[in-house]
Amino acid sequence: MKLYSQPINHRTGPRGQGLLEFALILPVLILVVFGVLDLGRAFFAQIAITNAARVGARSYSFDKDMTVAAIQTATKSELQTYGLDPTQVTVTVTCTGTPAAPPNCASEQTIRVTVAYPFQLTITWLFPNTINMSRYIEMMTP
Repeated sequence: MKLYSQPINHRTGPRGQGLLEFALILPVLILVVFGVLDLGRAFFAQIAITNAARVGARSYSFDKDMTVAAIQTATKSELQTYGLDPTQVTVTVTCTGTPAAPPNCASEQTIRVTVAYPFQLTITWLFPNTINMSRYIEMMTP
């Protein structure tokens, strides 16, 4: 006894429709994946330059005899621990309130360490320019 009068056809749609839909959505999917990866890298770089600025300001707050070059070296070596290129970073050190630079900051004056980093996205064919990230930290001098 036959249960079905006709054979069952599992292909109900046109041939290749799924492949065409996948080919249309693939560029969008790749763009989203690389966008998420670049966003994560950007957050990582922002945290790294913030921590590097904090290390530079903190090193001066513990040792008031440090020079600007020593603060910049401490800041760049902290960036190197995060895997960022310290040669691309610009570190500026100033005493707030006066144009003096360390070690000439007055007592109980704040020192500002600013770190600027040019961030390059992975998808350079879509966004060829770099994003200039900058963070600063201020701490009281002893």
